[in-house]
Amino acid sequence: MSKSKKKKRKKVLKEIKEMEKIIEFLVENTPYYYLDTVPETIVREDSYYDGYQDWCDKSYLPAFAESITRIVFAMMEYNYAEVYLEPEFCPKKYSKYVGKNIRDIGFDKLEKIIKHIVLKWQGSLIIRLVDKKHREFFIQIKDEWETTFFNLKGKNLKLVKELARSEGLFLQKMKDRYWDWEDLPKSWQDKSYKKWKKFYQE
Repeated sequence: MSKSKKKKRKKVLKEIKEMEKIIEFLVENTPYYYLDTVPETIVREDSYYDGYQDWCDKSYLPAFAESITRIVFAMMEYNYAEVYLEPEFCPKKYSKYVGKNIRDIGFDKLEKIIKHIVLKWQGSLIIRLVDKKHREFFIQIKDEWETTFFNLKGKNLKLVKELARSEGLFLQKMKDRYWDWEDLPKSWQDKSYKKWKKFYQE
């Protein structure tokens, strides 16, 4: 690898770390969304039928992977996008893509990576999207059922809901919290870092 390529790769890896920090911040401080197969998540203890989740893992997951791919590609078409594999969790077969924005490797190759992450439970993908009004939001795809949307608001939120509905999926708001962020007094919201301020704007 040439010196310039190494330098570029190092810069991209640094940017990925920054995105991971932003996502961690958003998880801890803001509402976020995830895709689900049912309108309200059912924990095993509340299920009337043993084995439902096992059936989903075996029979439904491939269809879920297809739907995730279509939703992600649609959002990439509507918005500026950057796509990165997280180095820490990258499958060995895709290690050549680490430290690169793989947005332009082609939809066929990107589809294979997404499906590998979902179906093989290996790897993690971060997609940074910026809309026409320069609003930044993120999609994170992890193993199996974990496809999560951060800083999703306004028209982008509405669009993802519509896309999910068209795929027979549901966009659920993360509610497993001790408090509702949206109801917190403004004085409680940590705005000490200027770079985070954009994530508080409605």
